[in-house]
Amino acid sequence: MMRYQRFLSRLEEEELDGFVVTRPANLEYLFHFRGSVGAALVLKGETALLVDSRYITEACSTARHCRPCLAPKSLDQSLQQKLKKACRKSASALRIGFESDFVSHDFVRRVESWDLPIRWTPASGWVAELRMIKQPEEIRSLKKAFRQAQAAFSQAMQEVEPGLSEVEIAGRLEWAMRRQGADAFAFETIVAAGPRSALPHARPELHKWKAGQVLLIDFGLRLKEGYCSDLTRVLLPSGGLPGKVSQIVREARQKALQAIRPGVQALQVDAAARDWIDKQGYGEYFGHGLGHGLGLEVHEPPSIRPRSELVLQEGMAFTVEPGIYLPDRFGIRIEDAVVVCKDGFEFLSDPEA
Repeated sequence: MMRYQRFLSRLEEEELDGFVVTRPANLEYLFHFRGSVGAALVLKGETALLVDSRYITEACSTARHCRPCLAPKSLDQSLQQKLKKACRKSASALRIGFESDFVSHDFVRRVESWDLPIRWTPASGWVAELRMIKQPEEIRSLKKAFRQAQAAFSQAMQEVEPGLSEVEIAGRLEWAMRRQGADAFAFETIVAAGPRSALPHARPELHKWKAGQVLLIDFGLRLKEGYCSDLTRVLLPSGGLPGKVSQIVREARQKALQAIRPGVQALQVDAAARDWIDKQGYGEYFGHGLGHGLGLEVHEPPSIRPRSELVLQEGMAFTVEPGIYLPDRFGIRIEDAVVVCKDGFEFLSDPEA
């Protein structure tokens, strides 16, 4: 109930009469609805959850803080009808917020074409701001998601050896994640061997992992409860440049971790790792942000990157994933996840040693 009440308080602060929620992760966060499509119309503190026939039974049994309503023809038509009815009862134009960071331009054109006495108000990231501060039960779910992913990785690695293709390795890991109870994969598993490990988001191919090559694996699962994990692990050949680069990446991660605490800007955490990598002569080979938030979505606020002036608060959960990518040679990325605590941070994952 606390999430929904905080959302209603925000609407009151912004002097909005209502709000239309359509982003699936926000519908899940506010109303515990896990269908892929739906629309929640919040008006005067009451919510109608509009769903089609695929989800009405599920919504009636699992959704909270709302009244599930079947949209017999389309969500648009049902939404329009309910708004017409609300407008007839109102003496003045209604101010209705919508998720301007999610809905399409086509959606905006459609609702404006209904010619109702409504002032549509863009509201970017309002629910995301609530989701950014994780509650204790959410942190427990995140830790569970990481435990399951790491257990799956340990199992799968017992079956992985040089000569297997990236696709085969990904398949074995994904099967292990299913055996651990994954409801879904948080994203498409990345397995990249040898020179392909220098591609930060390489898709698995039939390319085979050869002895003496770097193997980079980025993976995560989604729990039935909805929360996601995201980890990157690297298998290294003994000695040589990959080992040296790996050590620099580990040191950069440690620099970033030491900077994490409430009141610190996200860009300062990013800079702690980035400056170290730059000092070692590899700055041009670390091109992405240091980390991203995760929860009901595997990528959500906060973003830990250069120029992000967002200030860390207790309860924010995000990845820490410095990397160095040497084109046509190899790439090293080590990714763990943390939650900001009163005096610093706590690991959500078991950190890579």
